[in-house]
Amino acid sequence: MIIYAGIAGVSVGRMFLGGVIPGVLAGIGLVATVQLLNRRYGWEPRERFGPIGPALKEMAFATFAGIPALMVPLIIVGGIVGGVFTPTESGGVAAAYALVLGLATRALSVRTAAACIRRATLTTVQMMFPVTVALLFGWILAREGFANLLTETLVSISDGNRWFAALSVLAMLIIIGFPIEGLTILLVFTPILAPLGPKLGFDPIHWGVLIVLGINLAGITPPVGGGIFLCAGIAHATIDETVRYLWPFLLTWCVVIVLVLFVPGLVLWIPNALLAF
Repeated sequence: MIIYAGIAGVSVGRMFLGGVIPGVLAGIGLVATVQLLNRRYGWEPRERFGPIGPALKEMAFATFAGIPALMVPLIIVGGIVGGVFTPTESGGVAAAYALVLGLATRALSVRTAAACIRRATLTTVQMMFPVTVALLFGWILAREGFANLLTETLVSISDGNRWFAALSVLAMLIIIGFPIEGLTILLVFTPILAPLGPKLGFDPIHWGVLIVLGINLAGITPPVGGGIFLCAGIAHATIDETVRYLWPFLLTWCVVIVLVLFVPGLVLWIPNALLAF
């Protein structure tokens, strides 16, 4: 959302707040999908809660112990939404807080912290080259009028129906998400798609959240979805095993996207209510 907002020129805070309800809906839908698969295949959890009393005490203790770490996302999101920091500043402050916290609690040693900083520097440098190339490519497409061509094509195909045009854009994002990673799609297509939403009559924040939701699917679609490899590694499962059970989750995500498309209030209610003044 930060990258999209930076390229599209919309408010990061509004994008974050606009994603709250869609995020909750997606979370509920994915949890329900897990439960349905559990019943379908008879899977058993590796760990179960004991009696309700001790379980609640354990949850309360874990929550209390995790408060210092939970301050990191609070600093990032709260700082941006509250107008205290820019997105870049909030990331820097959160990183500094995490570093101090890690050293103070001895979760990090000086040597480990130095290795983390070195690895983060290398990762940032590696990301900046494709980011620069993708932004340049997007600028060229915009300069050559590709956005206008895409707008005219979609409007003509949809016969002026903005809902059909929006569904066409989302379907295109999902299809190209199979062979292309989400970050690349975001960087290349945001300069093209961001102006399209208002031309079709969509609120810029509503349109932005829709685009981000559509691009997120690229992270969990084979063969290059980074989320697939990450989750398979955490679960100690093979890619084949993971992909085999992937499709119900993709369907759930698509249902959430369609619901958010046709009910703009799911995105706009919170930012309009909290940032009205």
